[in-house]
Amino acid sequence: MLQHYSSELCVHGTEVMFAQVLTDEALQRQRALLYAAAPRARDVLVVSVVGEASELLPG
Repeated sequence: MLQHYSSELCVHGTEVMFAQVLTDEALQRQRALLYAAAPRARDVLVVSVVGEASELLPG
């Protein structure tokens, strides 16, 4: 799934950093995918992640 990010300027002390944050639209697509996929699991649901995990997933 393609994720859409927007750049967010973060100022930390004297350091200026750009952080990528998920747009609301991308977060809504992740929520819809999880809502559709999770109930289909019969016995076990395995969620694998490459990179940073979605904020929708616990811990």
